[in-house]
Amino acid sequence: MLRRRNGNGRHDKSLEGLIGLYLLRCQVEGKSPNTTHAYAETLRRFLHITREEGLPEDVARIEPTHLYTYLGRFTCLSAETCHRYFREVRCFFNWLVAAGHLRENPFRSLHNVRLPQRIVRPFSPEEVARLLACCEPATAVGARDRAILLVLLDTGVRCSELVQLTLDGLDLEAGRLNVLHAKGNKQRVVPFALRCREAKGTIWGFGAGSPARSTSPQAAIAPCVPASPCGPTV
Repeated sequence: MLRRRNGNGRHDKSLEGLIGLYLLRCQVEGKSPNTTHAYAETLRRFLHITREEGLPEDVARIEPTHLYTYLGRFTCLSAETCHRYFREVRCFFNWLVAAGHLRENPFRSLHNVRLPQRIVRPFSPEEVARLLACCEPATAVGARDRAILLVLLDTGVRCSELVQLTLDGLDLEAGRLNVLHAKGNKQRVVPFALRCREAKGTIWGFGAGSPARSTSPQAAIAPCVPASPCGPTV
């Protein structure tokens, strides 16, 4: 993707070449693969629309009117999606200015869509009871599923964080979890309550051959084993 203008290492000023350089910069600066992939998806969509609409591919010639043409493609999508497509392309142009490829950002006069402030409705006690009732604690899979639910409810960790938890990051006695792969490559320690501790401890009551138990410190706390049916959705 990165084309050269000459042999002295300078990248070309085309939109495609600068997008490639920006994505390389994201990798070098340690952004997560998921973040870099999301940026790549959005910027390649921007490049595709630019070509399809006959807009200039010289970044110095891109004007606010061209950006409105791009953003106008997404007016039928959700506010969250429109906000993301605006934000990620604007970040790219911010970098172009910071890196000296542009003097001014064509986004400077544009305003992003305002996101609605939604109230997140928590599970009711009845809904939590129904979820837990789907888990049979007398079986290895049921004990695992119950522990997963209680960890999510008690700690608020993300699902992506939970599936990467390992045994060496679990302190049952102190009631703490070491989350080593949090969003933005950050790490943190989260406490959990007695009921959650007992649910995780139950997993170790099954034999060594159980799919829900492993003696390796690097083993996942929530191993991938066949899930049990949960009946009607909550």
